[in-house]
Amino acid sequence: MLKKKRFGRLNDLRRNLMFIQLSGRLANVVYSMDTTNTEFLPYQYKPVLTFLESPCNGLLIADEVGLGKTIEAGLIWTELRARYDARRLVVVCPAMLRDKWCMELGNRFGVDATQLDASELAKELKRGKYETRDGKGYVCSLQGLRPPPDWRDTDKRYGRAGLARVLDELTESEPAIDLLVIDEAHYLRNPETQSAALGRMLRDVSEHVVLLSATPVNNQADDLYQLLRLVDPDSFNVRDQFPQVLAANEPLIRARNLVLDLSSTGEQIRHQLKSAQAHPLLKGNRQLRGVLEEPMDAAFLSENANRVALADRVERINLLRHTICRTRKVEVHEWKVVREANSDFVEVDPDGAEREFYVRVTDAIRRYARAKDISDGFLL
Repeated sequence: MLKKKRFGRLNDLRRNLMFIQLSGRLANVVYSMDTTNTEFLPYQYKPVLTFLESPCNGLLIADEVGLGKTIEAGLIWTELRARYDARRLVVVCPAMLRDKWCMELGNRFGVDATQLDASELAKELKRGKYETRDGKGYVCSLQGLRPPPDWRDTDKRYGRAGLARVLDELTESEPAIDLLVIDEAHYLRNPETQSAALGRMLRDVSEHVVLLSATPVNNQADDLYQLLRLVDPDSFNVRDQFPQVLAANEPLIRARNLVLDLSSTGEQIRHQLKSAQAHPLLKGNRQLRGVLEEPMDAAFLSENANRVALADRVERINLLRHTICRTRKVEVHEWKVVREANSDFVEVDPDGAEREFYVRVTDAIRRYARAKDISDGFLL
């Protein structure tokens, strides 16, 4: 049409926008919303949006316990299926969580999830990715996949050593895994362990990666650094610079928390933002400069919508915003649990069956303690 010097009509523009939307290429459209039979909470879409903006195709979800990190990972998988025809999901978790993952993926997201051991996963990964049925999920235990320390020195083509060989061979090929999810990822924080070695090998053959852990921000800086290296190996390759990033982020985190605290004042928020601006890594940051130009007076902060928008702007300045996503319970629970105790009185016959049972149990525990030469104080 340009060659003919003609302009399209409004319907032509609408048609093109609809095509782009249906092809899954609009960053501001959440394709996973309302596609399942489960009603999710708004904050559980925050990791999805952060993941879509991440240039490294990876994310560490560090929500506090009980906020639904499993659901958030499932939403990311649903989004990838809608956008990119993703076919192969691999979840690595502690052995005790495998059944839970299979149930959650099946019931909430309609994913046919199968538990695999090391040999079975190696066999599956050797198949072409597009030979896998659409949206198939594989759940494996971290303990069952860890490569033995001597896997390079053995000729074994099965078990954990065989899987390590397959992963090593696939490194130079197209990614064999569309999405790798590692639950309880803090088990990989020590780079010298075989668990961490497994994480690196799986990351090298995965298109996207999501790590789940409720504790990384509470651990030492080096633990967090090692996890972020799995998320984005290219950006986190100089250990000595990481403390500076954390130091620059500290006043930003405090500022955001103050913004969401309805009792805070503009002076308190501005003080933290200026502290952040004084750090060399943020000195020339235009986003930070723009936030500091906001009025932040009592009238501005009295509107909840203004506080939410300001908190979002402050969070976007965070130097780790594309690699880590964290939600705290205090941010999403408007109503606190209130304990309402009721006293119920139950009549007990001091000389009846209850008394006899109590005496027999007490005597048995004391005999056990004497036999083991231990104190019975903590047992009774």
